[in-house]
This record gives sequence, C-alpha cells and structure tokens, in this order.
Amino acid sequence: MWTWVRRLLRRRRAKPSLDLTIAPHERPLGRIMHEVQNEPFRPIESLELARTIPNAYVVMEGDWGGQIYLTAPVNLLRCGAPEPESVLGQLDAHAWSCNDGEGRGFFFEEHGPLEGISGGMGGGATLSDLWLHPELVEAGFESRVRQVLLAENRT
Repeated sequence: MWTWVRRLLRRRRAKPSLDLTIAPHERPLGRIMHEVQNEPFRPIESLELARTIPNAYVVMEGDWGGQIYLTAPVNLLRCGAPEPESVLGQLDAHAWSCNDGEGRGFFFEEHGPLEGISGGMGGGATLSDLWLHPELVEAGFESRVRQVLLAENRT
C-alpha cells in the first residue's frame, strides 16, 4: 500500500526545487507563477516609481492571491498612498471577511496591455481602464472605486 507513497516522494526529491526570494513589494503568487512559467516578472517598488513607468499597473488582491480584486493603469490613478489601502480594505472586507484583513495587498507591476494577471477566481486583466472583478461590480463597488482611485464621479 505504501509503495506509491515512496515512489511519489522519490519523484519529488528528484525534481529541482523552486528557490526564490519574494521581496515585500512583490505579489507572491505573481512571482511564483512567472518563475514556474519562465516568464519575466516586473514588480515595481513604489507608487512614486510606478508613476514614471509607462506600462505600470496597480494590482489589488485578497486571500493571498486567491482573488484579484482590481487592476488599473497607474497613469489613471488620481490619489495618494492612503486611498488604495482604504479601497483594498473595503473590497477585502466584502470578499474575504473570514481572513480578518490577512492575505490582502496592493502591488505595482509592469505589464503590457491585455495581459492576464495570475490569481484565483479567474485572475485579472490589464486593460486601458480600470478592471474590477465581476463579483465586486455586481456588489456595487465600481462607482466607489472609480471615485476614490480615479477621481471619477459616476453614478
């Protein structure tokens, strides 16, 4: 009965391990997925630096990458540092209140247009405008998010 377990363990030992360090400004699931897929990962350390990079996006996630809440080109942001954290807290409290604020984060990354963002619940996308998870649109968050992050007044 335990023969298959021993075989599995031997195979796992034979495979090279993924040895990587994730910096505080990096989205952990994004880093891991890009490493596994052997694709470049371009995290950006701060909002100030992101504002100088043409293809910079903000990515907000919850549940340790289990859900991408939103993406938006940084050049559309009309807010300072406290506002994204406030929006993230509201989205996270709605979507993953069971996590008590753990596992949420907002990050800045360089992406091309129309790229997918790795994450659970369908991941996300980089558009020329705000992308908000359909569950959050349905719950009525879009106008609030646009008002706070993009300084838009939509009804």
